[in-house]
Amino acid sequence: MSITTFKEGGMSSGPTEDNLIIHAELIAENGMTLMISDIPDRFPYTPGKNIGISHSGDNVEELQGFWDKLTVGGTVSMPYTTAPWGDTFGMFTDMFTDMFTDRFGIDWMINCAGKKA
Repeated sequence: MSITTFKEGGMSSGPTEDNLIIHAELIAENGMTLMISDIPDRFPYTPGKNIGISHSGDNVEELQGFWDKLTVGGTVSMPYTTAPWGDTFGMFTDMFTDMFTDRFGIDWMINCAGKKA
């Protein structure tokens, strides 16, 4: 497990964010990665909707399966497709727009690592 604060990540916009977590990462034995973060004051906060999950790895079929199951009944804000950084990425989140979420009210980002050069 690794933890990075907003300050350590160069993303703090002031002292109230310095010690908030921008990335807490847990890597499972199968190589899948779960990441979580705090919500800084500059993003909207809605009680009861205070969790967002990022799920990453390089197992194409497994991550596609997660995406397919999680999007049922949800609203996709970014389709699961090739991202500018070369990975396959998709998201259904209201972190930035207060509009997109899965059917359980959870914000998700799924990232499948691109082929190594």
